[in-house]
Amino acid sequence: MVPEALAEHCRRCGSATTRQIPPGDTLPRATCPRCGAVAYDNPKIVVTCALYEGDRILFVQRAMTPYQGCWTLPSGFVESGETLGEAASREVGEETHLKVRPDRWALYGVLSLPDLDEIYIAVVAPLPGHDYAPSAEASDVRVITREEMVALDLGYPAPTVQLLVWLFEGIARGDLHEPGERLYEMRGRDPAAGDQVS
Repeated sequence: MVPEALAEHCRRCGSATTRQIPPGDTLPRATCPRCGAVAYDNPKIVVTCALYEGDRILFVQRAMTPYQGCWTLPSGFVESGETLGEAASREVGEETHLKVRPDRWALYGVLSLPDLDEIYIAVVAPLPGHDYAPSAEASDVRVITREEMVALDLGYPAPTVQLLVWLFEGIARGDLHEPGERLYEMRGRDPAAGDQVS
């Protein structure tokens, strides 16, 4: 996939773009000389979902690349038009068949990965039941303890494993926000933004 800022043609009118620094900006952007649209290449947003029960958290074994066969928290990219809660509920449903209402999620933390051009937003919610099952994306689903997690083949680098350990510790302490707390949503277009290509 070609990042928007490296796109050769304008998303608005289809004309060839040029690379230039727009007025008031500091980085070169794909700019359309015909209609003036500027394409911004922004990080992708990934939602990571921790469903907990007591001191245990639900993990999935990935059935697809990357990290096929490794264990991870249910996660995926937020789609255009979705709230964070909707994205979390969709991803958990796709990977585990569990149904979680979007207003049940609470913010846990944010991890910026500039080298990957991604931002991970971790959300937590109580496990809504035990009706989870493998899916096309997850070959196995388990609710595990911290000790069990450390013994698994995880699809994370060592620093991220430490973040998971802190997540387990936070859940064990009850250091969580209420469902829906600190997750806000607003629908509707920003009239000031006009037709800006983002």
